[in-house]
Amino acid sequence: MNFKDVTSKLNQISVQQAGEWLGVTLPRSGSLRCPFPDHEDKNPSFEVRRCGLRWKCHACDRRGGTIDFVRFYRRIDFREAKQWLLDRSENPQAAVARRFKAPSPTQRISAPLPTDLDTEVYEAFLTNCPLGDTGRAYLHSRAFTDATIDHFRVGQMPSGNLASSMAAEFGFQRLMAAGLLSKVSTAGNFRLTFRPGYLVFPIIEAGRIVSLQARQTQSIGSGPKYLYLTGKRPQTYNLDVLGSDAREIAICEGIPDTMSAHQLRFRAIGLLGVSNALQEDEILRLLGRRIVLLLDWDLKGETKAQKLRSELASRGVVCVRKNRPNPHVKDLNEYLMLRGHDVAV
Repeated sequence: MNFKDVTSKLNQISVQQAGEWLGVTLPRSGSLRCPFPDHEDKNPSFEVRRCGLRWKCHACDRRGGTIDFVRFYRRIDFREAKQWLLDRSENPQAAVARRFKAPSPTQRISAPLPTDLDTEVYEAFLTNCPLGDTGRAYLHSRAFTDATIDHFRVGQMPSGNLASSMAAEFGFQRLMAAGLLSKVSTAGNFRLTFRPGYLVFPIIEAGRIVSLQARQTQSIGSGPKYLYLTGKRPQTYNLDVLGSDAREIAICEGIPDTMSAHQLRFRAIGLLGVSNALQEDEILRLLGRRIVLLLDWDLKGETKAQKLRSELASRGVVCVRKNRPNPHVKDLNEYLMLRGHDVAV
């Protein structure tokens, strides 16, 4: 069977069936809110057509067949989506078992690392970004101890010409592919994505830096509060805890709250932005554990918590929402600042 025949065969699988393998409930036809994790759909904009063989989202302007649905939902390329469908269509019982069977604590699922990361470049970059006095003072003002700061390997962008020294060591193309240069950079005129003075947070999985995020140390200034690698989707923060035998894991919103949870003796991971979603392999590694939601206690946080709780429950993940620990705080870092690092929620 050639490439075209395989594509045609896989597109005869209904999106409802693919949705079942993904843990998403879809109607045979009609409209619903867009199920894609990167689209916060406020209205029923997603339409299922032709008895589940075609679909279209009128809000995010995406459409296609079943392969495209898997591609957009899992944020992978077309060939990877075909292989994902092929594996499940050839052995549907195994697909269901993979979805609901919880791994034992001693045999936790290991997620495949992204193929486009450049850990050598990220490690070298962080080495050249030692945390300065202003950055450490800012983190202390947020109630973080030196032990927490060092645990998360927080760095800070220097004021020198780091771009030139990194380019001399690794070359322009490699830095560009790693997302460390601005999208308008050229070989003759380039600058780093992150700006001087910003804090640098490495995102580490399996002991390797898989991404970076930068943050302003104060609210004044013309730059954005957060900066991400160019062309890279935000990764879930502190994923190393999913490789541990922890029976309870907290899910937070953002890096400061994840660091706060750690200091408050939680094993925690963080969504970098309320609109971001957990990946399927990350959800699989939550099976068999008790999940505590420590998202912000505001309207957006409560809405996200409700949606995430429903999504995880549909995958067989036990999940509870922690109530606001104090009426005067709206997030976990505010609670840490109010009460101190050694007080449990």
